[in-house]
Amino acid sequence: MTRNVSRLGAVAVLVSLSGLMLAPNAGAAVYWTNAAASCQGSIGRANVDGSLVDQTFITGADTPNGVAVNGTDIYWANTGPCLNSIARARLDGTAVDQSFIAGPDGPSGPFGIALDASYVYWANRFGYDSIGAADLDGSNVDESFIASGSQPCAVAVDTGHIYWGNSNTIGRANYDGTGIDYSFIQGVNSPCGLVVDSTHIYWTNTGGTTIGRANLDGSQPDQSFIAGASAPCGIAVDGNLVYWGNSATGTIGRANVDGSQADQRFITGATQPCGVAVDSVVVTGTAPSNTAAPAITGTAAVGQTLTCSQGSWSGSPVKSYAYQWLRNGTAISAATRSTHTVSTADRLQTLTCQVTATNIAGQATATSARVAIATPPSSTWPPGITGRATVGHALFCAPGSWSGSLPRSFSFEWLRDGSAIGVAAPLGYAVSMGDVGHTFSCRVTASNIAGQATATSPGVTVRAPAPILSVTVGPRVRGTTVTLTLRCTAAPGRRCTSSEALTTTEHRAGKKVLGISSYGITDAHVVTVGRTTSSIAAGRSKAIRLELNARGRALLTRFHQLPGRLTVRLTKGVPRTRVILSKAVRFRQRKRKPG
Repeated sequence: MTRNVSRLGAVAVLVSLSGLMLAPNAGAAVYWTNAAASCQGSIGRANVDGSLVDQTFITGADTPNGVAVNGTDIYWANTGPCLNSIARARLDGTAVDQSFIAGPDGPSGPFGIALDASYVYWANRFGYDSIGAADLDGSNVDESFIASGSQPCAVAVDTGHIYWGNSNTIGRANYDGTGIDYSFIQGVNSPCGLVVDSTHIYWTNTGGTTIGRANLDGSQPDQSFIAGASAPCGIAVDGNLVYWGNSATGTIGRANVDGSQADQRFITGATQPCGVAVDSVVVTGTAPSNTAAPAITGTAAVGQTLTCSQGSWSGSPVKSYAYQWLRNGTAISAATRSTHTVSTADRLQTLTCQVTATNIAGQATATSARVAIATPPSSTWPPGITGRATVGHALFCAPGSWSGSLPRSFSFEWLRDGSAIGVAAPLGYAVSMGDVGHTFSCRVTASNIAGQATATSPGVTVRAPAPILSVTVGPRVRGTTVTLTLRCTAAPGRRCTSSEALTTTEHRAGKKVLGISSYGITDAHVVTVGRTTSSIAAGRSKAIRLELNARGRALLTRFHQLPGRLTVRLTKGVPRTRVILSKAVRFRQRKRKPG
C-alpha cells in the first residue's frame, strides 16, 4: 500500500476515533463496543454528557473489540469467530456492512482500530501479529503493513507516527512504517486501548485496573494516571475529557484529561466494552411510537397466569417499558408487571394490559386487545335419556343445558344402577337382555378452559320386551269351526296369553260389504266369531279351534262364507304391557257346490 505522507502532513487531522489525535472540544457523541457472545454483539452510542444511551445503536456485530469514527462513518473490528472482519456503517447507523474488509487476505482476529484522513488501521491480534492497513474505501488491503511483534491489541495514529499495544509494551513506528520501536513504552499490562492527543499518549492496562499516560515522546510514563478501572479496554479523548471501557463491569468511565474527577460508571449497561470513540455528531433522541400493540397470552381463567408482551416500538435510544393491567378499563392495584395471575375478582370481567415505553425524548402508551375471563361450566338443566328402555332398542343421552364460557366440550358416561359401565358417546346405548330390570342413567361432564362440572340424568328402568301373538298359519273353516295357529314371541321363560282372541271387526271395504253386498246390506256390523283364552310358551306355536256363535253360524249357513277381518290382540294376562296388534288375516269359506 502506497501512503502519501507529504499530503497527510499538510492536513490537520480533525477526525475522532479510538486511537487518533482529536481537535479539542470536537466530541459530542461517544461510541463503544458490546462484545456479546454467540456473534450477537452491538455498537452502543450516547451523547458525551451521558444522555440518550442506546446499547443497540448498531446490531449484528461479531465480538466487536475496537471502534473508530470520522466525520461520515463508523468502523469497528469484528474479532470473530463468526465474521473476522472490519465493519463499517454511516454515522447515523445506516448502510451497515459487517464484512467491509474480510476474506482470505483480510484481518486475522482484528482487535483495536484507528483512522486518519485516508486510511484505516487495525491490530491483527490472533493470527498475523501485525498492524494491517487499507484505504478508507476498503481497497488496497495490507495485512502486514507493520510486523508488530507480540499479539497487538490496540492501535493509534497521529500526523507523524503509528502506535500499537503489545502484550507488555507499546510500540511506535514512523507514519510510513519505518523506524519501528517495539519497546517505545515499557511496563504496560496488556494495553487493549490506545489514543493520542497533541501532548500525550494514553493507554489502558487491560490486565489491571488503571489508565496510563506518557508524553508523546514516551517520557514520564505514569501507569496509574487514573486508578479504579475494571479491566479497562478501549480509550478515546475529545480534548477535555478521556473515556474508557470497563470490560469487567460493563460500564464506560470518564475523567478530565488531567485524570481528575474520574467516574467509573459514567455510562452503564454495556457488555464487555473494549472499544471507545468520540465524534462531533450530537445524538438526537426520538420519542417512542407504538408500531404493534401489546398482546396478552395465556389461559384466561381464574388461577392462571397471563403474560403481556411489550409490543413493537419505534424511537431511540433504547426504551424502558412499564406495565399496567386493567379490569374493565380500570387499573388494577399493584398489577404492574408483565405477568398477571387471574383472581376471582377478574371472573366475568375483561382484562387489558397497557405498556408505556419511555426514553429521554419522551414516552407513549399502547393498550392490548381485551381478553374475557372465562367461567367454568354449570348445569342449568340436567341431562336426559331418550329412546325406548326395552331390549333391542337404544338409549340416548342428551347433555342438558349449561352455563359458563364457550367453547365447551362434553364427555358422557353410562351408569347402571348407579355404577359406571364405561365411557359412552351420546349416540346411544344398545339395550340387551342382561339389562332387563336395571336402572340406567347418564353422567355428562362439561369442560372449558376455566374448569369442568358434572351432572347426571334421572334414571330409567329397562323393561322386558312385551309378548306378541302372531298368526303363523291362515285360519281354516270347516263347518262351524275356525282353526287358527298362533305363535308367541316373548322374553325367554315368559308366556303369552290371548283373551278374546278372535273377532270380526269389519264386513266391508269402502261402501262394499264383503260377502253380502248382493243382498243390499249396507250397515257394517260386528260379529263375534269366538271367545277363548289360550296360554302359549315363548317361542312356541299353538293351534286354537274356535266354535262360531249363533250369528257366525247363521252367516255361514246363509251366505256360505265368513266375511271380515280377524285380529289377534293381547288384552290381559301379561302385567305392565300395552295392547299389541298382530298382523290381520282375511278368510272366507267358499260355497259348496250342489250335489
